[in-house]
Amino acid sequence: MYVQSVGAANLAAGLQDPFLARSPVIAITGRRPQAGQYRHAYQEIDHLEPFNAVTKYNVGVTDPSQLPYLIRQAFREAVTGSPGPVHLDFEGTTGAVIGDGEADIEVVIDNAFISVPPFRPEPDPALVREAAAVIANSQRL
Repeated sequence: MYVQSVGAANLAAGLQDPFLARSPVIAITGRRPQAGQYRHAYQEIDHLEPFNAVTKYNVGVTDPSQLPYLIRQAFREAVTGSPGPVHLDFEGTTGAVIGDGEADIEVVIDNAFISVPPFRPEPDPALVREAAAVIANSQRL
């Protein structure tokens, strides 16, 4: 996890290689709470914009009740289709607004999305046996 602004921008720059290599990465940053944003604080930048070009999924997290969906979605996005980095931007310089918040959250682990690729197609075993038999009985012309 990187904190706001320059650290977040450096993290975004560092995601170029995993983006090009199609490597799943979950990047987490913290930003100023909404009430403290847009006050021209030292080195304050918008976090979402620098991550758009190097992530598949890029979202700001402001409400603890969003966590179950957004974290599961981040892992799904990171490993499905063409794998790649995702970014979650938590409110609070170190995510404190989320960390200090309270929510009745059910922890759900989607076992299908803990490996890359999450879905591995398998052939019909009968068709594989049939193809093997055809190859075994083939003759050179």
